[in-house]
Amino acid sequence: MTTLIPAGSALIGPDQYFAQVAVLGCLIALGLLVGRTRAGQYLTGVSVVMLGGVAVSNTGLVPFQAPLWDGIMVYLVPLAIPLLLFKADLRRVLTEAGPVTLLFLLGALFSVLGALLAAALLDAGPEEGKVLGTFAATYIGGSMNLVAVSNALGFTDLGTVSGALAADNIIGTTYLVSISILSGLKVFAVSGASTDMDVASPIVHAPLAPGGDVADTTMISHLAIALGASALICALAVAIAGRLGVPGYSVLLITLLAVGAANLLPRQLKSLRGEFELGTLFMYVFFAVIGISTDIGILLQHSLVLAGFAAVTIVVHLALLLPVARLLGYSLADTLIASNACIAGPATAAAMAASRGWTHLVVPAVMVGVLGYVIANFIGVSLARLYQAGLLDVFLK
Repeated sequence: MTTLIPAGSALIGPDQYFAQVAVLGCLIALGLLVGRTRAGQYLTGVSVVMLGGVAVSNTGLVPFQAPLWDGIMVYLVPLAIPLLLFKADLRRVLTEAGPVTLLFLLGALFSVLGALLAAALLDAGPEEGKVLGTFAATYIGGSMNLVAVSNALGFTDLGTVSGALAADNIIGTTYLVSISILSGLKVFAVSGASTDMDVASPIVHAPLAPGGDVADTTMISHLAIALGASALICALAVAIAGRLGVPGYSVLLITLLAVGAANLLPRQLKSLRGEFELGTLFMYVFFAVIGISTDIGILLQHSLVLAGFAAVTIVVHLALLLPVARLLGYSLADTLIASNACIAGPATAAAMAASRGWTHLVVPAVMVGVLGYVIANFIGVSLARLYQAGLLDVFLK
């Protein structure tokens, strides 16, 4: 496939790990610095990090694919989840999950309507029914469902699948940047609902250290204990998921084990310091890699129609969910996290909740995101079969 930057021509090669880490550090530092300025009210740190990632890869500074990026996706994101949840109050989590679940289900419905509208407006070729089902599933559960449903439906043209993946990557990144910017616009906030870092949270942070000194051995030991405990939880969750034959659901088990530990050992875990900040840093690295992995050239070369299909689906989803949520009196935070769980999946939704300081929404984000994993495949395959049977013609003509 043709890309804007030919494979192997990046200034920093796939095996130049220290240089790649340096780029990641610069992107995150830039995002955090912008987030502290007045511009940060509109262009959040997360959006700056993702856009910066798109820029450094598509201009040829770093490669789109590298072992380090894969390692971050596989190891760093799971490690971050317990770090963000070690002070989670289960009672508060259950209270917060209700509104997010309702908004998620509405978002899933609006994604289906968006996919139907895209099929009515665009000609996706002879396998349009499969494209319809694939994108509907993708924007209910995330990219994992794109792969699962496309395999289940059996596309005859594998180029359509790779084009759909490229479209999802680029349009999905655009969506994440857009909602990150929206989260900073007070015009969308419901009266009385906060979207700032001081949202009432189940996580209560202890002082960093007596006198504000963070560079002491106590802090180092706290970080070491937190990181070790997080790794232990991840190891147990992966082992249990593998034993049960559901490795794709390890993120849910990680969340459940972390919340269980937080509520079974509240006194011990509440004394930890710095673990939440470390988890947030890991999530910023994750967002940088999302941006870096976005290859605009593949999309331009392969299929703009599939990009249009993805874009229409997401635009309809947001255009319906935002006003409906506002009419129902839900906060912008609840709405965007539910939407994120639909479009991008649980890990990204949890990452956004953490990066925006909506710590009370980290667990609900994972819960509804995993619900999306469960229902998306069924909905996507069903829509494709209904299309092939001609039962959706009334909606498409």
